[in-house]
Amino acid sequence: ALVLGIGARRGFAPVPMVIAGMLVGLTASAVATAITLAQGQYLLSLVIWNGGALVQQDWTGARNLGLLLAAGAVGAAALARPLRVLTIGAEAASGLGLNVALVRLAAVVLAVTIAAGVSAELGLIAFVGLAAPALARSLGARTIPGLLTLSPALGVLILSLSDGLVLAWAGLGGESFPTGALTGLVGGPLLIWLLPRLRGSTP
Repeated sequence: ALVLGIGARRGFAPVPMVIAGMLVGLTASAVATAITLAQGQYLLSLVIWNGGALVQQDWTGARNLGLLLAAGAVGAAALARPLRVLTIGAEAASGLGLNVALVRLAAVVLAVTIAAGVSAELGLIAFVGLAAPALARSLGARTIPGLLTLSPALGVLILSLSDGLVLAWAGLGGESFPTGALTGLVGGPLLIWLLPRLRGSTP
């Protein structure tokens, strides 16, 4: 709510939203760390959650996330056309009658809702949400519907590869660690490799 409040003053423009999100996130993280250090018995749980663990005790989490992602897919499909118009630029899209601030707000609310649901169930999974769309663009996806279709599939592949490596390492007698700890090692270099190849794409 705080980030949206800050972003509303700039029409939910992407750069102010990202900067506000980073600053609010750092502040919230510092508060959470201070509280956790004061209650040391929760420290290991927080470390595992921050790492992003895919280990589940039953199918409850998968069912909950399945429903959330199905609703998110419907919302993304509804936003595909307005977002495609928005790629021509905020001023031009506004001239065509598009309510730019409302479309941006709807996209942010949808993305935050999905991210919050995944984070609450699995913890923090790093870089997949950045690397998958970048990889999709490098593979030729240029339209919003194309990105919305290809990016999740590539995200699944990156996460499955990371989880497979973690399970293989644990099966060899190595130390078990959260899958999210490896996605940064896979997705980070992948994103760095892809960045020079994304010149000319929509900022």
